[in-house]
Amino acid sequence: MIQISPPRRPSRPAARTAGVRLPAAAFAALLAVLLAGGPAAAQSDIYWVRDVAAKGEGKTDRAARTDAALNAAPAALERLLHRLTSIRDREFLPPVPPERAREMVRGLEVVRAKRQDSPAGRSFDGALSYLFNPEAVGAFLKAEQLGWSARRSDPVLVLAVWRGEGGAVLWDDPNPWRDAWAATEREPGLVPVVLPEGSLKDLQAIDAEQAAGRDAQSLAAIARAYGAKQVLVAVAAAGTATGAATGTEAEAEAEAGTEAEAEGGLTVSAALFNLRSGVSEELEPVTAKGETAMAMAEAAAVLTGRLQERWKDRVIVPEGPVSTTRVVLRFGDLAAWVRVRENLAAAPSVTGHRVIAFSAGEAQLALTHRGDADALAARLPAFGLALQQESSGRGRKAKTFWVLGERQRESEPSE
Repeated sequence: MIQISPPRRPSRPAARTAGVRLPAAAFAALLAVLLAGGPAAAQSDIYWVRDVAAKGEGKTDRAARTDAALNAAPAALERLLHRLTSIRDREFLPPVPPERAREMVRGLEVVRAKRQDSPAGRSFDGALSYLFNPEAVGAFLKAEQLGWSARRSDPVLVLAVWRGEGGAVLWDDPNPWRDAWAATEREPGLVPVVLPEGSLKDLQAIDAEQAAGRDAQSLAAIARAYGAKQVLVAVAAAGTATGAATGTEAEAEAEAGTEAEAEGGLTVSAALFNLRSGVSEELEPVTAKGETAMAMAEAAAVLTGRLQERWKDRVIVPEGPVSTTRVVLRFGDLAAWVRVRENLAAAPSVTGHRVIAFSAGEAQLALTHRGDADALAARLPAFGLALQQESSGRGRKAKTFWVLGERQRESEPSE
């Protein structure tokens, strides 16, 4: 059995790892029991890591299979930890020995296997899928003092617009950019990515020019058709910059486009529309070099990764003491009051709220949250809320207080 010695890593406070120990015999028995069945339907995909290459040897097929599962467990765990933690913390993730990774495994599934004779008796060469224990993984990350989250975001509906010589294409064929998204194998993450079917209703909801022009009403219509709260519009062109950048940005994108054109490749401009908050966010353009098909796959992977990291930046809340901030909530009607409370419940940094006083159009709340009030104010806009300070009175009688309300929408799509 291979022991992995942890290499030197950036200095962090010493931490003791935690988890439930699973003896080798129990691990082998668990593997044997679960091989015949697939993943439990009720179990979240977040903790499944699928299609992990695995090799092992043993006196019997079962022993070789168990050895392969043990050897591949660290690689499977690493993929899961990357999924749950911020990219900024990757350097602090410790190498995990096979036995330690094995302790966090709840179930396994054989994806494919090649069994044959070997000097040790029998060998296993194939791939396995691992189901990890959420409590054990959470305890491990907490012991390592790393922020993490398994909380999923609202699904993101992707509209892949291709700008070719004939103009913008969304639903018509050929659309190699849409095909690249459909063919790309994405690691399951916290942000589900959905591609529209291209049905007649989709064609009626939005066309290529409306998508490329970021028409708010059309985007809201296609989002409602799929029950999505977020829409990513990604406009790609071979070797040219896309989007509406001006000045220095336009010159930079044009230069990037010229370079991409010389080597093949493409440039993508993208914007993310959040229907929950009414906010649109322009993402950094993506330039991919090389053969066009490979460049498209790379660009789709880059955008998917950015969606994942953007969400983790919002939901991974550092551990720390819980604070209480008294706020004045202003709302226009009962529906707004309900929306605010729902959005407060959705914000990971808010651990609770209590109504102190209530009147028409206004309420006083005590918010309990992690971090200070300024940090809370920075996180709430992602959940459709705005928290800001206001002052009343003058001189010594001046008072500063926090006011909570719905974030001002940039555009209000009509129903």
